[in-house]
Amino acid sequence: MRLLLALTLAAAVSVGPGCIRNSARRGIEPVWMELDPGSFVVGTTTRADVLDRVGVPSQVLALEDGTALYYLLERSRADGLILLLYNQRVESSYFDRAIFFFDDSDVLTEFAVSEGAGAR
Repeated sequence: MRLLLALTLAAAVSVGPGCIRNSARRGIEPVWMELDPGSFVVGTTTRADVLDRVGVPSQVLALEDGTALYYLLERSRADGLILLLYNQRVESSYFDRAIFFFDDSDVLTEFAVSEGAGAR
């Protein structure tokens, strides 16, 4: 009887309450966040300049009259509570992005970077 009680208690404790926390990063390091956005000049900066300063993009998009380089870093964090009858999990995701548009001569025509670029 004592063995059964001990096994029951061990099983109850092992499947009882618990907490979880995890985090993940997907994409590339946000090098563009460390650069001054003023260093990219529409009409002057070339695709090669952006690749030298920012690195390999997450995606290269072929457009009708040029290309676009798209950079993305996703960070997520989850916290949770595991109980016998109720479970809860809250996840937050944050995205840092930059996109650079080039004409068919590989000259920058437009760009946008995550808020806070140049401030970190």
